[in-house]
Amino acid sequence: MRKSSLFVITLGAFALLLVGCSSPQSEAQAPVSNSQVEVQAPVSNPQAEARAALAGVCSRRGVAGAGAHAGEGVHPVVLLSSSGEDHDWSDDLPHGWAAQSVEDAQLVACVDAEQESSIEVCEYIGPDITRYRYEVSLRLVEAQTGAEVASTVLGGNDPRQCQQTEAYDLTRLAGDPVSFAAARDWMQAYVEGSAPSAVSPAEPAPPGSQPSVEVSVFCGYFGVSPVTIGSGQPILLYWKWGAASDDYLQDYVDAATFELRLDGEIFDISAASVSTSTCEDAPRCVTWRLPPMTLGEGAHDVVMTTTLSHEITDGLDLDQNGELDTYPAGPWEAPVCEIIVE
Repeated sequence: MRKSSLFVITLGAFALLLVGCSSPQSEAQAPVSNSQVEVQAPVSNPQAEARAALAGVCSRRGVAGAGAHAGEGVHPVVLLSSSGEDHDWSDDLPHGWAAQSVEDAQLVACVDAEQESSIEVCEYIGPDITRYRYEVSLRLVEAQTGAEVASTVLGGNDPRQCQQTEAYDLTRLAGDPVSFAAARDWMQAYVEGSAPSAVSPAEPAPPGSQPSVEVSVFCGYFGVSPVTIGSGQPILLYWKWGAASDDYLQDYVDAATFELRLDGEIFDISAASVSTSTCEDAPRCVTWRLPPMTLGEGAHDVVMTTTLSHEITDGLDLDQNGELDTYPAGPWEAPVCEIIVE
C-alpha cells in the first residue's frame, strides 16, 4: 500500500509541474493558416446519383429528363430494388450497360426481395423435409415513362435431393441464392439487342406500353395451343431444354441448331439471349429468349425445328423405364404453336 500511495503522489506532483511549465499559448488554440488545412472535395459517383434520381421509376413514376427507350444498340440501365433503393447488384452491371446520368438512362431494372419457394416435401417416419428454391422477380421499366417493358422470375440452383435416410432434426433443404449472372443473362436481350428484322407480320415491340407475354415455341407440343393475346400486346418467344447437370446441358447446346418459322417464313433468331437456371422438371435448364415483338391481329403459326448433330441424353429418366432418356441425331419438327391476336 505504501508503494502504491507514493506512486500516486509522485504522478500528482509531476502533473502539477507540467501545468506550471505550460505556456499561455498552449492553453489557447493557435491560429491555423489556410495552407495548413487540406479540404478534400466529395468524390462524385454519377451512377449512384442517377440511381437516386430514378428511384421512383420502379413505382411507375417516369422521369421526364431520362433518355428515350428507342433505337438500336445498348439501352443504358440502372438497377434498383423494387422499393427504389440501391440493391446488392446495383454496382454489378457491365460497364457498357450502366447509365452514367439520368439523361443517359433508358431502362431501370427493378428487383424484388428474394423469396423462398417450396418445390417438394419429402415424407419420412418422423419430421418431413421441405426442399426450397430461392426466387427473385425482376422487371425492366422505361426510365422516361415508367412503363414496364418485360418481367420474369429467376430461380437459384435447387437444393440436393432428399436421401433415403436423413438426420432426424433436418426439416429443410435450401438451394443457392439467385445469382446476378442469371439476371444479367435475362436482361441482355433487352439492354443490348434490337428486335429481329421483320420477315413476317412481326414488328419490334413499341417502347413498353404493355408488359410482354412469354410464349413457348413448343406450346403445341405441350398442349397449350392456341395462345390468345390482346392486340398490341408484346410477345416474347422462348424455348428451353432441361437436363440433369450442366454437362448434359452443354452437350445439348453443342449439338443443337434451330430453325424458327413464323407463318411459314424463316424468322431471324440471332438476337436470342441464352441463360441457364433451374426449372420445374429438371435440375438445370438452358433457355433461349427472343426480344419482345408484336404481331398483327389474327392467327399466327410458330414452328420450331431442332436438329441434333449426334445422339444425346439429358441424364434424366422422365418416362421412368429405368434408363436414361436419349434423343437421336437429326431434325425434329415440333407441332404448330398457334398464337391468336384479337
